[in-house]
Amino acid sequence: MRLALELQPDVVIVDLSMPELNGIDATRELRARDFAAPIIMLSGHGDPLLVGKARAAGVSGYIMKQDAFAGLIAAITACAAGGTCFDAPVVPPPLSEPEALAQIALLTPREREVLTLLAQGKSAKVIGDELGLSAKTVSVHRQNLTAKLNVTNLADLARLAVRAGLAKL
Repeated sequence: MRLALELQPDVVIVDLSMPELNGIDATRELRARDFAAPIIMLSGHGDPLLVGKARAAGVSGYIMKQDAFAGLIAAITACAAGGTCFDAPVVPPPLSEPEALAQIALLTPREREVLTLLAQGKSAKVIGDELGLSAKTVSVHRQNLTAKLNVTNLADLARLAVRAGLAKL
């Protein structure tokens, strides 16, 4: 980190597993110090959630060590040109509850309506009938809600709706 801040290289390569500070924390620290150069992470771990955490920390690329020989040059080239290069699937880390509640405030009025009715346990068909929508449109809203709120199931959606005051138990 000291050398990266001092020398200001065009690209920095970090390892996920480093002795004193892991690559994700090192990336966060560099970004907190307004370090703008692309950071590429090398790792032996392809867990999509871990890749998502690295991306959320501010890496521009994530290359698997077993692919490093071929992938590293492509990643450096892409990231130095302002792009990104991820060698593994990315799943964003789960939002904290305060972050998810803040996201609810950004939902459209229709999304809030659908979320409220889903939290009440109503089916897509019933919600569609109540709101004058097709069940397929309600299902699309549900998919959008799970993506925006970064949850994976209806129970988590309902829990957030209750915490946000949109629905009651």
